Amino acid sequence: MAGDFEKENQACVTLGQGAEMCRVVECIRAQMQGINQECVRYRVSGPNSNSALYTALQQCLGTATRPSNIQVPGWEPITPDHERCK
Repeated sequence: MAGDFEKENQACVTLGQGAEMCRVVECIRAQMQGINQECVRYRVSGPNSNSALYTALQQCLGTATRPSNIQVPGWEPITPDHERCK
């Protein structure tokens, strides 16, 4: 069973561990709140939730590399050019 889980979840990536991750979690939370307050319009192809995660990881970890074996529509930063709902 554990082997099946590993095969099905090959896209999992360890970002870090220990106390340092508390800072990262708080940073991601703050980034998500900021993105939500900016009221970026959602688009299936992006920007979308993948764009929000990309942006948060880039800001908090300095990288947002995705595993190469999966498709991730919208895996790009949210920019000032993206349409806002306000």
